[in-house]
Amino acid sequence: MYLIAIKLVEILARAGFIAGITYSLGLSAAGQFGLVVTLIGLFALGFGWERHIDIQRRMVGEPEPVFDSTVAAAMPFWSFNYAVMLPVFLVLAALLARLDAAQLALAAIVVVSEHIANQAYQLSLVNPRYRVLVNLVAAKNLLVLGITLPDILFAPSRLTLNFVMTTWATASLVSTLAIVTVWFLRRQASPARTGFSLRKNIWPQHLVSFTHFRIGVVAYLMLQYDRLAVGTFAGLTDSGVYFRHVLLIFFGYQLFTVASFNRITPKVFQAAKTEAIPLLIRTVRREYVILLAIAIGGAALAIVIDLALGGAISAKYHLSVMLAAILLSGTMIRVAADFAGMIVNARHQEKKLGEAQLISFAGGGLLLVVLTWWLGIVGAAIANVATSTIYFLLLRRVVRAMPESPSR
Repeated sequence: MYLIAIKLVEILARAGFIAGITYSLGLSAAGQFGLVVTLIGLFALGFGWERHIDIQRRMVGEPEPVFDSTVAAAMPFWSFNYAVMLPVFLVLAALLARLDAAQLALAAIVVVSEHIANQAYQLSLVNPRYRVLVNLVAAKNLLVLGITLPDILFAPSRLTLNFVMTTWATASLVSTLAIVTVWFLRRQASPARTGFSLRKNIWPQHLVSFTHFRIGVVAYLMLQYDRLAVGTFAGLTDSGVYFRHVLLIFFGYQLFTVASFNRITPKVFQAAKTEAIPLLIRTVRREYVILLAIAIGGAALAIVIDLALGGAISAKYHLSVMLAAILLSGTMIRVAADFAGMIVNARHQEKKLGEAQLISFAGGGLLLVVLTWWLGIVGAAIANVATSTIYFLLLRRVVRAMPESPSR
Protein backbone atom coordinates (compact mmCIF):
# COMPACT_ATOMS: atom_id res chain seq x y z
CA MET A 1 0.00 0.00 0.00
CA TYR A 2 2.89 2.37 0.72
CA LEU A 3 4.31 1.82 -2.75
CA ILE A 4 0.89 2.34 -4.33
CA ALA A 5 0.49 5.58 -2.38
CA ILE A 6 3.89 6.89 -3.48
CA LYS A 7 3.19 5.91 -7.08
CA LEU A 8 -0.15 7.71 -6.97
CA VAL A 9 1.57 10.84 -5.66
CA GLU A 10 4.09 10.60 -8.49
CA ILE A 11 1.39 10.11 -11.14
CA LEU A 12 -0.80 12.92 -9.80
CA ALA A 13 2.13 15.34 -9.65
CA ARG A 14 3.19 14.41 -13.18
CA ALA A 15 -0.39 14.62 -14.42
CA GLY A 16 -0.83 18.03 -12.82
CA PHE A 17 2.36 19.30 -14.45
CA ILE A 18 1.69 17.93 -17.93
CA ALA A 19 -2.00 18.84 -17.98
CA GLY A 20 -1.34 22.28 -16.49
CA ILE A 21 1.33 23.05 -19.07
CA THR A 22 -0.76 21.73 -21.96
CA TYR A 23 -3.68 23.94 -20.94
CA SER A 24 -1.46 26.98 -20.29
CA LEU A 25 0.73 27.12 -23.39
CA GLY A 26 -0.60 28.43 -26.68
CA LEU A 27 -2.16 25.80 -28.93
CA SER A 28 0.90 25.37 -31.16
CA ALA A 29 3.34 25.14 -28.22
CA ALA A 30 0.91 22.81 -26.44
CA GLY A 31 1.01 20.58 -29.53
CA GLN A 32 4.81 20.56 -29.41
CA PHE A 33 4.79 19.73 -25.71
CA GLY A 34 2.22 16.97 -26.09
CA LEU A 35 4.14 15.33 -28.91
CA VAL A 36 7.44 15.39 -27.03
CA VAL A 37 5.73 13.94 -23.93
CA THR A 38 4.35 11.12 -26.09
CA LEU A 39 7.77 10.40 -27.60
CA ILE A 40 9.41 10.50 -24.16
CA GLY A 41 6.97 7.89 -22.88
CA LEU A 42 7.53 5.66 -25.91
CA PHE A 43 11.32 5.78 -25.82
CA ALA A 44 11.54 5.49 -22.03
CA LEU A 45 9.76 2.18 -22.55
CA GLY A 46 11.99 1.27 -25.48
CA PHE A 47 15.23 1.87 -23.58
CA GLY A 48 14.20 -0.69 -20.98
CA TRP A 49 13.18 -3.37 -23.51
CA GLU A 50 11.16 -4.91 -20.65
CA ARG A 51 14.41 -6.20 -19.13
CA HIS A 52 12.91 -5.68 -15.68
CA ILE A 53 10.49 -8.59 -16.16
CA ASP A 54 13.36 -11.03 -16.53
CA ILE A 55 15.06 -9.54 -13.46
CA GLN A 56 11.85 -9.64 -11.42
CA ARG A 57 10.95 -13.25 -12.09
CA ARG A 58 14.52 -14.54 -11.64
CA MET A 59 15.65 -12.38 -8.71
CA VAL A 60 12.55 -12.07 -6.53
CA GLY A 61 13.41 -13.39 -3.08
CA GLU A 62 17.14 -13.65 -3.84
CA PRO A 63 19.73 -12.18 -1.42
CA GLU A 64 20.43 -8.48 -1.82
CA PRO A 65 23.96 -8.90 -3.26
CA VAL A 66 22.64 -11.23 -5.96
CA PHE A 67 19.81 -8.84 -6.83
CA ASP A 68 22.11 -5.80 -6.97
CA SER A 69 24.66 -7.62 -9.10
CA THR A 70 21.95 -8.52 -11.61
CA VAL A 71 20.83 -4.89 -11.82
CA ALA A 72 24.44 -3.80 -12.32
CA ALA A 73 24.87 -6.37 -15.08
CA ALA A 74 21.85 -4.89 -16.89
CA MET A 75 23.40 -1.42 -17.11
CA PRO A 76 25.51 -2.12 -20.24
CA PHE A 77 22.34 -3.45 -21.88
CA TRP A 78 20.43 -0.25 -21.13
CA SER A 79 23.41 1.88 -22.20
CA PHE A 80 23.51 0.07 -25.54
CA ASN A 81 19.81 0.86 -26.02
CA TYR A 82 20.49 4.53 -25.29
CA ALA A 83 23.19 4.62 -27.96
CA VAL A 84 20.95 2.99 -30.57
CA MET A 85 17.56 4.56 -29.79
CA LEU A 86 18.39 8.07 -28.60
CA PRO A 87 19.33 9.34 -32.09
CA VAL A 88 15.99 8.04 -33.40
CA PHE A 89 14.19 9.84 -30.57
CA LEU A 90 15.96 13.11 -31.42
CA VAL A 91 15.10 12.84 -35.12
CA LEU A 92 11.42 12.18 -34.40
CA ALA A 93 11.27 15.00 -31.83
CA ALA A 94 12.80 17.38 -34.38
CA LEU A 95 10.45 16.32 -37.17
CA LEU A 96 7.16 15.89 -35.29
CA ALA A 97 7.46 18.34 -32.39
CA ARG A 98 9.75 20.72 -34.30
CA LEU A 99 12.10 21.25 -31.36
CA ASP A 100 15.25 23.30 -31.83
CA ALA A 101 18.72 22.07 -30.86
CA ALA A 102 18.60 23.35 -27.29
CA GLN A 103 15.14 21.87 -26.71
CA LEU A 104 16.28 18.54 -28.16
CA ALA A 105 19.18 18.42 -25.68
CA LEU A 106 16.77 19.07 -22.81
CA ALA A 107 14.37 16.40 -24.08
CA ALA A 108 17.25 13.89 -24.24
CA ILE A 109 17.95 14.44 -20.54
CA VAL A 110 14.29 13.98 -19.67
CA VAL A 111 13.78 10.78 -21.66
CA VAL A 112 16.81 9.05 -20.10
CA SER A 113 15.66 10.19 -16.65
CA GLU A 114 12.15 8.84 -17.29
CA HIS A 115 13.58 5.45 -18.22
CA ILE A 116 15.64 5.30 -15.04
CA ALA A 117 12.58 6.31 -13.01
CA ASN A 118 10.55 3.52 -14.67
CA GLN A 119 13.20 0.93 -13.82
CA ALA A 120 13.39 2.12 -10.21
CA TYR A 121 9.63 1.58 -9.80
CA GLN A 122 9.60 -1.81 -11.50
CA LEU A 123 12.49 -3.07 -9.36
CA SER A 124 10.89 -1.71 -6.19
CA LEU A 125 7.88 -3.99 -6.81
CA VAL A 126 10.00 -7.04 -5.92
CA ASN A 127 12.71 -5.49 -3.76
CA PRO A 128 11.60 -3.09 -0.99
CA ARG A 129 15.07 -1.51 -0.72
CA TYR A 130 14.49 0.17 -4.07
CA ARG A 131 11.46 2.06 -2.79
CA VAL A 132 13.68 4.94 -1.69
CA LEU A 133 14.42 5.51 -5.39
CA VAL A 134 10.68 5.83 -6.10
CA ASN A 135 10.52 8.46 -3.35
CA LEU A 136 13.14 10.47 -5.24
CA VAL A 137 11.14 10.25 -8.46
CA ALA A 138 7.99 11.41 -6.69
CA ALA A 139 9.93 14.28 -5.12
CA LYS A 140 11.17 15.31 -8.58
CA ASN A 141 7.65 15.39 -10.00
CA LEU A 142 6.41 17.40 -7.03
CA LEU A 143 9.29 19.84 -7.49
CA VAL A 144 8.56 20.38 -11.19
CA LEU A 145 4.88 20.89 -10.42
CA GLY A 146 5.71 23.28 -7.58
CA ILE A 147 7.96 25.43 -9.77
CA THR A 148 5.48 25.73 -12.63
CA LEU A 149 2.22 25.79 -10.65
CA PRO A 150 2.25 29.54 -9.80
CA ASP A 151 2.45 30.42 -13.50
CA ILE A 152 -0.09 27.74 -14.42
CA LEU A 153 -2.60 29.17 -11.96
CA PHE A 154 -1.91 32.90 -12.06
CA ALA A 155 0.15 33.80 -15.14
CA PRO A 156 -0.13 31.11 -17.84
CA SER A 157 0.78 33.61 -20.56
CA ARG A 158 4.28 33.85 -19.08
CA LEU A 159 4.99 30.17 -19.65
CA THR A 160 7.12 29.24 -22.65
CA LEU A 161 8.18 25.87 -23.99
CA ASN A 162 11.83 26.74 -23.33
CA PHE A 163 11.16 27.48 -19.65
CA VAL A 164 9.07 24.33 -19.22
CA MET A 165 11.65 22.05 -20.85
CA THR A 166 14.52 23.66 -18.91
CA THR A 167 12.69 23.18 -15.60
CA TRP A 168 11.77 19.59 -16.39
CA ALA A 169 15.27 18.67 -17.59
CA THR A 170 17.03 20.32 -14.64
CA ALA A 171 14.85 18.54 -12.08
CA SER A 172 15.24 15.27 -14.03
CA LEU A 173 19.03 15.59 -14.05
CA VAL A 174 19.16 16.26 -10.30
CA SER A 175 16.78 13.37 -9.63
CA THR A 176 18.80 10.97 -11.80
CA LEU A 177 22.07 11.92 -10.12
CA ALA A 178 20.42 11.39 -6.73
CA ILE A 179 19.07 7.96 -7.78
CA VAL A 180 22.46 6.86 -9.10
CA THR A 181 24.26 8.13 -5.99
CA VAL A 182 21.85 6.45 -3.57
CA TRP A 183 22.03 3.18 -5.50
CA PHE A 184 25.83 3.12 -5.46
CA LEU A 185 25.90 3.93 -1.75
CA ARG A 186 23.33 1.27 -0.84
CA ARG A 187 24.25 -1.55 -3.20
CA GLN A 188 25.47 -4.72 -1.54
CA ALA A 189 27.57 -6.09 -4.37
CA SER A 190 30.12 -4.66 -6.77
CA PRO A 191 29.06 -4.48 -10.43
CA ALA A 192 29.76 -7.68 -12.33
CA ARG A 193 32.96 -7.30 -14.36
CA THR A 194 32.10 -9.35 -17.41
CA GLY A 195 33.15 -6.79 -20.01
CA PHE A 196 31.06 -5.61 -22.94
CA SER A 197 30.13 -8.18 -25.55
CA LEU A 198 27.32 -7.79 -28.05
CA ARG A 199 27.24 -11.54 -28.62
CA LYS A 200 27.24 -12.54 -24.94
CA ASN A 201 25.65 -9.64 -23.02
CA ILE A 202 23.41 -7.68 -25.41
CA TRP A 203 21.78 -9.72 -28.17
CA PRO A 204 20.77 -12.65 -25.93
CA GLN A 205 18.88 -10.32 -23.61
CA HIS A 206 17.10 -8.68 -26.52
CA LEU A 207 15.95 -12.11 -27.63
CA VAL A 208 14.91 -13.22 -24.13
CA SER A 209 12.87 -10.07 -23.50
CA PHE A 210 11.50 -9.58 -27.02
CA THR A 211 8.06 -11.13 -26.43
CA HIS A 212 7.37 -9.02 -23.37
CA PHE A 213 8.78 -5.92 -25.09
CA ARG A 214 6.59 -6.45 -28.13
CA ILE A 215 3.51 -6.78 -25.95
CA GLY A 216 4.49 -3.68 -23.96
CA VAL A 217 5.36 -1.42 -26.87
CA VAL A 218 2.29 -2.42 -28.91
CA ALA A 219 0.10 -1.78 -25.85
CA TYR A 220 1.66 1.67 -25.47
CA LEU A 221 1.25 2.52 -29.15
CA MET A 222 -2.36 1.34 -29.14
CA LEU A 223 -3.01 3.89 -26.41
CA GLN A 224 -1.00 6.74 -27.90
CA TYR A 225 -0.28 6.35 -31.60
CA ASP A 226 -3.32 8.50 -32.35
CA ARG A 227 -1.30 11.43 -30.95
CA LEU A 228 1.59 10.70 -33.29
CA ALA A 229 -0.83 10.51 -36.22
CA VAL A 230 -2.38 13.85 -35.24
CA GLY A 231 1.07 15.41 -35.05
CA THR A 232 1.93 14.01 -38.48
CA PHE A 233 -1.26 14.82 -40.38
CA ALA A 234 -3.08 17.57 -38.46
CA GLY A 235 -0.36 20.07 -37.53
CA LEU A 236 0.74 21.57 -34.21
CA THR A 237 -2.33 23.73 -33.53
CA ASP A 238 -4.79 20.84 -33.93
CA SER A 239 -2.35 18.71 -31.92
CA GLY A 240 -2.64 21.21 -29.09
CA VAL A 241 -6.43 20.96 -29.18
CA TYR A 242 -6.27 17.17 -29.28
CA PHE A 243 -3.83 16.89 -26.39
CA ARG A 244 -6.00 19.14 -24.24
CA HIS A 245 -8.83 16.66 -24.69
CA VAL A 246 -6.89 13.44 -24.35
CA LEU A 247 -4.57 14.18 -21.43
CA LEU A 248 -7.02 14.16 -18.54
CA ILE A 249 -8.66 11.02 -19.87
CA PHE A 250 -5.28 9.30 -20.23
CA PHE A 251 -4.20 10.20 -16.70
CA GLY A 252 -7.50 8.81 -15.50
CA TYR A 253 -6.53 5.59 -17.29
CA GLN A 254 -3.18 5.60 -15.47
CA LEU A 255 -4.96 5.97 -12.14
CA PHE A 256 -7.16 3.03 -13.12
CA THR A 257 -4.04 0.95 -13.75
CA VAL A 258 -2.55 1.68 -10.34
CA ALA A 259 -5.65 1.87 -8.14
CA SER A 260 -7.88 -0.76 -9.79
CA PHE A 261 -6.15 -3.00 -12.31
CA ASN A 262 -2.98 -3.61 -10.29
CA ARG A 263 -5.03 -3.99 -7.11
CA ILE A 264 -7.24 -6.84 -8.31
CA THR A 265 -4.70 -8.58 -10.56
CA PRO A 266 -3.31 -10.80 -7.74
CA LYS A 267 -6.87 -11.71 -6.73
CA VAL A 268 -7.80 -12.74 -10.26
CA PHE A 269 -4.53 -14.64 -10.78
CA GLN A 270 -5.06 -16.54 -7.54
CA ALA A 271 -8.69 -17.34 -8.36
CA ALA A 272 -7.73 -18.51 -11.86
CA LYS A 273 -5.86 -21.46 -10.32
CA THR A 274 -9.01 -23.02 -8.88
CA GLU A 275 -12.11 -21.13 -10.07
CA ALA A 276 -14.08 -21.33 -13.31
CA ILE A 277 -14.10 -18.60 -15.96
CA PRO A 278 -17.60 -17.26 -15.07
CA LEU A 279 -16.39 -16.34 -11.57
CA LEU A 280 -13.40 -14.49 -13.02
CA ILE A 281 -15.68 -12.62 -15.41
CA ARG A 282 -17.99 -11.61 -12.56
CA THR A 283 -15.01 -10.36 -10.55
CA VAL A 284 -13.71 -8.06 -13.27
CA ARG A 285 -17.21 -7.02 -14.33
CA ARG A 286 -18.00 -5.70 -10.84
CA GLU A 287 -14.81 -3.64 -10.92
CA TYR A 288 -15.58 -2.36 -14.41
CA VAL A 289 -19.11 -1.25 -13.50
CA ILE A 290 -17.71 0.85 -10.66
CA LEU A 291 -15.15 2.47 -12.95
CA LEU A 292 -17.75 3.10 -15.66
CA ALA A 293 -20.03 4.81 -13.15
CA ILE A 294 -17.15 7.01 -11.97
CA ALA A 295 -16.26 7.94 -15.56
CA ILE A 296 -19.83 8.81 -16.54
CA GLY A 297 -20.40 10.72 -13.30
CA GLY A 298 -17.18 12.68 -13.69
CA ALA A 299 -17.97 13.58 -17.31
CA ALA A 300 -21.50 14.65 -16.41
CA LEU A 301 -20.21 16.81 -13.55
CA ALA A 302 -17.70 18.52 -15.85
CA ILE A 303 -20.42 19.31 -18.40
CA VAL A 304 -22.75 20.68 -15.71
CA ILE A 305 -20.02 22.92 -14.31
CA ASP A 306 -19.18 24.25 -17.77
CA LEU A 307 -22.85 24.92 -18.54
CA ALA A 308 -23.29 26.69 -15.21
CA LEU A 309 -20.41 28.99 -16.18
CA GLY A 310 -21.96 29.74 -19.54
CA GLY A 311 -19.47 27.59 -21.46
CA ALA A 312 -16.54 29.72 -20.30
CA ILE A 313 -14.21 26.76 -19.64
CA SER A 314 -14.80 25.02 -22.98
CA ALA A 315 -14.46 28.31 -24.85
CA LYS A 316 -11.22 29.30 -23.09
CA TYR A 317 -9.49 25.97 -23.66
CA HIS A 318 -11.03 25.08 -27.07
CA LEU A 319 -12.80 22.00 -25.70
CA SER A 320 -15.47 20.00 -27.51
CA VAL A 321 -18.02 17.80 -25.75
CA MET A 322 -18.28 15.59 -28.83
CA LEU A 323 -14.53 15.01 -29.11
CA ALA A 324 -14.21 14.37 -25.37
CA ALA A 325 -17.13 11.91 -25.45
CA ILE A 326 -15.57 9.94 -28.31
CA LEU A 327 -12.21 9.75 -26.55
CA LEU A 328 -13.77 8.74 -23.22
CA SER A 329 -15.77 6.00 -24.96
CA GLY A 330 -12.60 4.61 -26.51
CA THR A 331 -10.83 4.63 -23.16
CA MET A 332 -13.63 2.80 -21.35
CA ILE A 333 -13.73 0.16 -24.10
CA ARG A 334 -9.97 -0.21 -23.66
CA VAL A 335 -10.45 -0.67 -19.90
CA ALA A 336 -12.94 -3.48 -20.62
CA ALA A 337 -10.37 -5.05 -22.95
CA ASP A 338 -7.68 -4.80 -20.27
CA PHE A 339 -9.88 -6.70 -17.81
CA ALA A 340 -10.47 -9.40 -20.42
CA GLY A 341 -6.72 -9.47 -20.99
CA MET A 342 -6.20 -9.98 -17.27
CA ILE A 343 -8.22 -13.19 -17.45
CA VAL A 344 -6.27 -14.30 -20.53
CA ASN A 345 -2.99 -13.71 -18.71
CA ALA A 346 -4.29 -15.47 -15.60
CA ARG A 347 -4.77 -18.62 -17.67
CA HIS A 348 -1.27 -18.28 -19.20
CA GLN A 349 -2.56 -17.43 -22.67
CA GLU A 350 -0.28 -14.41 -23.23
CA LYS A 351 0.52 -15.58 -26.77
CA LYS A 352 -3.13 -15.09 -27.72
CA LEU A 353 -3.07 -11.74 -25.96
CA GLY A 354 -0.13 -10.71 -28.13
CA GLU A 355 -1.91 -11.90 -31.28
CA ALA A 356 -4.99 -9.84 -30.38
CA GLN A 357 -2.79 -6.79 -29.82
CA LEU A 358 -1.09 -7.13 -33.19
CA ILE A 359 -4.36 -7.60 -35.11
CA SER A 360 -6.05 -4.62 -33.44
CA PHE A 361 -2.88 -2.54 -33.76
CA ALA A 362 -2.61 -3.22 -37.49
CA GLY A 363 -6.30 -2.75 -38.23
CA GLY A 364 -6.63 0.29 -35.99
CA GLY A 365 -3.43 1.79 -37.40
CA LEU A 366 -4.77 1.66 -40.94
CA LEU A 367 -8.02 3.29 -39.84
CA LEU A 368 -6.05 5.88 -37.89
CA VAL A 369 -4.04 7.03 -40.91
CA VAL A 370 -7.09 7.19 -43.19
CA LEU A 371 -9.47 8.85 -40.72
CA THR A 372 -6.93 11.36 -39.39
CA TRP A 373 -5.99 12.38 -42.93
CA TRP A 374 -9.70 12.65 -43.84
CA LEU A 375 -11.37 14.01 -40.67
CA GLY A 376 -8.49 15.43 -38.64
CA ILE A 377 -8.59 15.10 -34.87
CA VAL A 378 -12.16 13.79 -34.84
CA GLY A 379 -11.06 11.01 -37.17
CA ALA A 380 -8.18 10.16 -34.83
CA ALA A 381 -10.62 9.89 -31.92
CA ILE A 382 -12.94 7.62 -33.93
CA ALA A 383 -9.99 5.41 -34.88
CA ASN A 384 -9.08 5.21 -31.18
CA VAL A 385 -12.55 3.82 -30.45
CA ALA A 386 -12.28 1.35 -33.33
CA THR A 387 -8.88 0.05 -32.18
CA SER A 388 -10.10 -0.47 -28.61
CA THR A 389 -13.27 -2.19 -29.86
CA ILE A 390 -11.35 -4.61 -32.08
CA TYR A 391 -9.02 -5.43 -29.18
CA PHE A 392 -11.91 -6.00 -26.76
CA LEU A 393 -13.87 -8.23 -29.16
CA LEU A 394 -10.81 -10.37 -29.90
CA LEU A 395 -10.01 -10.86 -26.22
CA ARG A 396 -13.63 -11.57 -25.32
CA ARG A 397 -13.61 -14.28 -27.97
CA VAL A 398 -10.44 -15.76 -26.44
CA VAL A 399 -12.01 -15.76 -22.96
CA ARG A 400 -15.20 -17.42 -24.18
CA ALA A 401 -13.19 -20.13 -25.96
CA MET A 402 -11.30 -21.10 -22.80
CA PRO A 403 -12.24 -24.19 -20.82
CA GLU A 404 -14.43 -23.10 -17.91
CA SER A 405 -12.38 -24.93 -15.30
CA PRO A 406 -8.60 -24.58 -14.92
CA SER A 407 -6.49 -27.55 -15.95
CA ARG A 408 -5.10 -29.56 -13.11
